[in-house]
This record gives sequence, C-alpha cells and structure tokens, in this order.
Amino acid sequence: MGFRYQASAVHAHRDAPAKSDVLAWRTRIGTKYRDQLGAPLAWDEDSAFMDYAVPYYAAQSALLTLAAVLTVRKPGETLPGPGAWVQPDIREVPAMRPEVARLGFAGPYPQLLLDATFWFPFERNMIISEPDWAGTPARCGSLARLLDELDELRLFIARTNRNATTVDDDDDSPKDMLQGAWQASSALKRLCTAAIANRVPVMLVE
Repeated sequence: MGFRYQASAVHAHRDAPAKSDVLAWRTRIGTKYRDQLGAPLAWDEDSAFMDYAVPYYAAQSALLTLAAVLTVRKPGETLPGPGAWVQPDIREVPAMRPEVARLGFAGPYPQLLLDATFWFPFERNMIISEPDWAGTPARCGSLARLLDELDELRLFIARTNRNATTVDDDDDSPKDMLQGAWQASSALKRLCTAAIANRVPVMLVE
C-alpha cells in the first residue's frame, strides 16, 4: 500500500479539530497570504463529501520517482526509450531531493515533490508553510496546480509509451515506472477532480 489521500472537509478526518478551529485557522492564513493568493482562501467546511485514494506502494513510488527524474534532468538530456523505464525503488527519490529542493518552484512538479500534506482549492502555484490549527508544522499546496502536474505527467507518459496507459487499476505490481506512475496518477486525478467539484481539500493521511 501507499499513503492514503482523503478528500473531505478538514474537520471530517478522525484526528482533526472542531470546525470552528479550522475556520479560525483558515481566516488567519487567508488574511496573512491574501496578496499572494489573489483571492479569498475558502472551501466548504460543511460538506459531507468524503472520498479516498490509496495508490499501491509501487505505483506511488513510480509517480514520485518519475516526477523527480523529470525535475532534475539536464537540458537536452536524452530520456530512456519506451521500454527502458524500470520499476523504481522509492529510495531513489531522497537521493534526488537536494536538487529538487534547490530548484523549488523552478522545477515542474513542486506540488508533488515539495512535501505538501494538504492541497486547498486556491489557484496560485505556491505552498504555504505554516503551523496547522494544532501548532504542527504543515505545508499546504494548491489543489488546482496539483491536478495540472498530474495532467502534465500523464501527457508525458502517453507520449512516451501509450501501452503504459492500459495498466489495470487493480494491478498491484505494475511492470515499469511509466505503468506505475499512470496508475497512481489516475487515482489521484480522480480524487482531485472530485475534491474540486465538491469544494473540499485533499489531505495526505498515513
């Protein structure tokens, strides 16, 4: 199994605080970052909608590794051909982390790779680093821009090896990085799309 992603009102998670605490935190953060966000920070904290995505470990590893590989590649570097994307080891991602962190938002996939644990429905491509309502350090990204990153990766996969897009969602051992990344991106894209439609955040929960 991989990490579990939940789309819901924040207070609906079993470990979350009262709705009033979430709304007070949202007001404070929204006020502090109003100029950067360009719009009020808002979502439907009364929503009863809840859904999950649990990408298989191998698939999530493939998605993160693919994003990291494409982030740190050098200009003009030749990428592997359709059959050369081997099944990754998730330990490869930390090895690339210093370069990913150095590039920051100059890299193509900050919402996936810069350690966000919440994605809220704001448009600006940024990650807010602030303590959450309980005082725990948190990184909050943009749900819309996360969906953009997933779409961009899926376009790359489809252009590189169309066969990778036919992997069964129930296959817990995709044969290579592109198949796994497609499978994980499918699960997350479905969840992000549902979250946007229902005006709720997505949270990464262990």
